[in-house]
Amino acid sequence: MLTPIEIENVSFKSGRGYSKKEVDAFLNTVHHDYEALYKENRELKDKLNTLSDGVQYYKNIEKTLQKALVLAEKTSTEIKEAAVRQAEAIEKEAYLKANTILADAKHELNRIQNQIIALIQNFDQCKAQIKQITMAQMELLESESFSVKVSSFDLEPSFVIKNDVLSEKEETKEPEEMEQEIMQQDTIQQDKTQQDKTQEDKTQEEEEREMLMKLFQSIEENSKQKQTDNSKNTAEQDFEFLNMD
Repeated sequence: MLTPIEIENVSFKSGRGYSKKEVDAFLNTVHHDYEALYKENRELKDKLNTLSDGVQYYKNIEKTLQKALVLAEKTSTEIKEAAVRQAEAIEKEAYLKANTILADAKHELNRIQNQIIALIQNFDQCKAQIKQITMAQMELLESESFSVKVSSFDLEPSFVIKNDVLSEKEETKEPEEMEQEIMQQDTIQQDKTQQDKTQEDKTQEEEEREMLMKLFQSIEENSKQKQTDNSKNTAEQDFEFLNMD
């Protein structure tokens, strides 16, 4: 394309042809018009280049956004997969812990049941021993060594004194009176023996009752202690499980 300067420097030969003034005037007009078009064309080219740079900038932004979107989708997928894997691992670990706690609880239950059975057996043994001792005492009380005989009475001091004082009169007593006195002494001795036996039975019964109460208290204390230990162990396991999560 010709520049305005090239058009302005065009020269024509003078002759009989065109009028020089007209040609110069026309050239001036063409020069001004072309110069305006040339400037406008340059401005449009500059704007086009500017717009092209802007379009390229936005195209680069579009590419960056597309890459970021692809990366975000990929990251989102990876995060979801990691979350699913972590959830599965947590669920598996919780299941294993639950099975372990359940197994420990069953083992502890069996141990407590065995301990209760042993305590019951000990209680039965103690009861059998007490019964055996009681039967032995009963047999001892019913034996000949505890039988009351008139000849074995230990007379009281007052009776001995009276006996010494009245020894001379015994020969004059009737057999019936002597028999009555012997029966009275026998009755007194039997009453005394019965009272001693009743007191001994009460004392033995109180001892047995005290022994049974101690045994029941021991069983109850052991049961409470086991419940406390189980509660502490469960709380510690739950706390450890929460810390691990």
